[in-house]
Amino acid sequence: MVAWYDRQFIANLRYNGWNITDPVAMSREAHKVCAMLQRGAAPGDVNNKLVAEVGIAWNMAQQFTSTAMSTYPDCP
Repeated sequence: MVAWYDRQFIANLRYNGWNITDPVAMSREAHKVCAMLQRGAAPGDVNNKLVAEVGIAWNMAQQFTSTAMSTYPDCP
């Protein structure tokens, strides 16, 4: 089940041209991003982790992180 903020996050990414085939996995990754930020990680470090672990380009990682930060109320 995808919660309201998760659906909004997915909609925001799609609006920016992302092709999302697994919204649950994408929202799960967004929650991981927010958790890292809540623990004090710098956005650049979070982006580096996305590039290394998820395999997306740096600019996509930046967009993913900033979209999570602007969508979820508890994401710093």
